[in-house]
Amino acid sequence: AVAVGEAAVGEAAVPEAGSPERVLQALYRAFGQHLDRMSAAASRPIRAILMVDESQDIDAALLESHGFERLSTLVFMLCTEPHFVDQPDPPRLDFRPLHGYADGCADGIVDGVVDDAEMKRMTELTERTYCNTLDFPRLASISPAEEILNGYKEGGVFRPELWFTLFDRSDADGAPLGVLLMTSIPEREEMELTYMGLVESARGRGLAREIVAFAQAVAREEGAAILLTSVDAQNLPAEKTYSTCGFRAYDHKTLYLR
Repeated sequence: AVAVGEAAVGEAAVPEAGSPERVLQALYRAFGQHLDRMSAAASRPIRAILMVDESQDIDAALLESHGFERLSTLVFMLCTEPHFVDQPDPPRLDFRPLHGYADGCADGIVDGVVDDAEMKRMTELTERTYCNTLDFPRLASISPAEEILNGYKEGGVFRPELWFTLFDRSDADGAPLGVLLMTSIPEREEMELTYMGLVESARGRGLAREIVAFAQAVAREEGAAILLTSVDAQNLPAEKTYSTCGFRAYDHKTLYLR
């Protein structure tokens, strides 16, 4: 499993007095021990991602000495509604949403539930889009798609109609070409393009721009004023696509894996 963001580590033996470095060493050690206990209890590796703001003065060597591995830099981007681009006419892709049904949760939030077989097909297809990916290839190599998708679903209200399987319109009965996963953030009138990916055979055909334009059209229909996304800084083709579709970078964070 991969835990993204903050994590509780229980009672940490942090020195009451001492240098900031000693305090950090104690926290990193406690965090690592907590993950080790979780892994032992689950009988499988439990990993965590630490996101560090590039403006922070973080000792990378200290992190690495406590088992943290630098992954890459995550570029956070946004596009406001006036800068959304038009979809191609005629479109080349057919976007087919997952079919879910409403399930009332205890807190009153309505979440989406998808048939196991359909979710399995989405997971397997997403796994195929990770092949030779430029988006955090190290993470994709050690984290099954099922775990990553579960993380996406837990990141907000899961709406199956915002998760799409992509097909070639000229070959409607052909194999799927990729996926587009979106998340709604209604309290801020925003949406997130959480993930888009193509299988290797569909890359290099200029389809990424059409996917982004479709995501922007969905955001507009949902009444979102802003569409957010993030991309690995090493994935220059994806960052260029977002930029040509009206996105601009607004933050950078370094990612470490433990």
